Formats: sequence, structure tokens, C-alpha cells
Amino acid sequence: MSVERELVPTRSMLLELQAEHEVVLEGRSFLDHQQRLLAAELLRQAEAAERALRTFERLCSEAREATRLAIGRHGLEALLLRPAEPLDPLPLEERRRNYLGVLLLEVRLRLEEQAPPAAASNPSPEALRAAERHRELLANAAELAALSGNIQRLRLAYIRCERRVRALEDVIEPELGAQIHRIGEELEEQDREEIVRARRHGPQRDSRPRR
Repeated sequence: MSVERELVPTRSMLLELQAEHEVVLEGRSFLDHQQRLLAAELLRQAEAAERALRTFERLCSEAREATRLAIGRHGLEALLLRPAEPLDPLPLEERRRNYLGVLLLEVRLRLEEQAPPAAASNPSPEALRAAERHRELLANAAELAALSGNIQRLRLAYIRCERRVRALEDVIEPELGAQIHRIGEELEEQDREEIVRARRHGPQRDSRPRR
């Protein structure tokens, strides 16, 4: 919306600017509300990501320790030769929702539905535990990646909304207010001039003596 225009000080122009000013105020109120909603959802996603990150760090530690024990049992080369779990295609369960125009994702990696890997020639509890810890770590990483994307998209939407609010508050609304004030003053001045002109050119009394 641009308020740069050639303004003619008329009653109709004043009414038009006042109506436009009301629209700007309503738009700013709507954007303020939208900004609060985005901030609330951004906080919820950030809290969920923080919980997922704590879980990720715990699983990393557990997977590291389980891998160390498995290497101690089988040796690194023997552990690398064990059958890998098939991940093609990646078994992602994805839910999408639209929040104020922002795409939010919920992702779950369903590894339990995958076909089991081929049996190892030398199975052990240490190797099975290491595989399980890495499976949990991978599933958590998928959830954390989705939350990170949600936070980034919400952050960008919040910034855009904030810029629009500032544009209305700092540019458009003050310009409209100044134009309304200026036209109002010019119309008042025109009214005063009309009153003075009417008084000067009003009906004159006949001062000639009557017969």
C-alpha cells in the first residue's frame, strides 16, 4: 500500500484517507495477533527440539559405548563385516500440517517395519545392543531434523510478519496520519475563509433616508 499521491483537500479525500487509516489499523492488529501465534508455535517447536536434542545426546553416548563393547568382543573389522540393516526405501512416516501458511512436519522413522538383516555368522549380545542403539539414534535424528526445519520456517515467517508490522507502524500509518491532519487543517482554513467571505459580501442595510 502506497500513500504517496497528489492529494486534493476535499471532504471526500479526507473520508477516503480516514477509511484507509482504519484498514491499516485493522491490518496491524491482525499482524500483531499472527505474530503472537507464530511466536507461541515457535516456542513449542523449540521446546520439542530441545527435548529431542537431549535424547539425541543420550543415545549418542549409549551408541558409542555399545559400539566400543562390540568392537572389544568382535574386533573392528569383524564388526564392519556384519550384515547391515536395509534402509532402501527409507521407512519414513510423515505428517504435514499448515500453520498460518507455514508447513510443519512430524516425522517418524519406522525401522521396525523393515525386513530384518541377514543373520550374522557370529551373533553376540554386544553386537545386537550396538545395532539397537544406532537404530534408536537414527530414528531420533529424523525427528530432530523435522523439528529443526519447522523452527527455521517459523522463524522466517515471524521475521516477515515483524517487518510488515514495522512498515505499517513506522511508515504507512504515520504518513496517513500526517496527510489526514494536513487535509483537515486545510479544510478548516477553507471553512474560515468562506465564513469571512460570507460576512464581507453579505446583504447590506440601506442607509438612505426613507420618504
